[in-house]
Amino acid sequence: MESEESVLTIPGSEQFLIASAIRIRSAFVPPRRTIASMARECHHVLEIVEAVDFDYAGIPVEVPRLFGLPEEWRNWTLFMVMDHLVKFQRAVLDIVGNLAEARQPLYSLRLDTLAPDEDASANTANEFAESSRRFQRELLQLLPIRTVQESAHPFFGFLNAKQWIACALSHHRIHRRHAHKITTIAGKT
Repeated sequence: MESEESVLTIPGSEQFLIASAIRIRSAFVPPRRTIASMARECHHVLEIVEAVDFDYAGIPVEVPRLFGLPEEWRNWTLFMVMDHLVKFQRAVLDIVGNLAEARQPLYSLRLDTLAPDEDASANTANEFAESSRRFQRELLQLLPIRTVQESAHPFFGFLNAKQWIACALSHHRIHRRHAHKITTIAGKT
């Protein structure tokens, strides 16, 4: 059986643009400001979900291909989006923590570990809210970051700790748009 790692696709031009944006942001925007922007993105995801009846938040909706969103992840529920972001936050915290403290990363980001639970439910909203607060708090505690060590991202190449923080912001923005598109298509906004 093929692993999800080998199946997920984002067009090369999008990979290039996102990778470039990550590197530019991390070079010119302080991580503290990037983390604050990420906090706003997390808040917006929660607002989108809270505005929808939770019965609808558990129904998969196929969205058109969005910039930066793998083709294979287009048919998710709102709860699946949040479950995926919780898993992503945990993985990035591990990677950034290892890089910031100059420890050898335990692993590079593996997309197959980020697949959401298809049975994600209303509890996921609370878990996402708590995970997002912890994510931001723990990232802020790692500042200032002075390391140049890198860890591999499956689409964007090797990233240092500051670039991983910028990557997390890009990732949250993509999935905020994803959540918004789900509610728009479902006619729930």
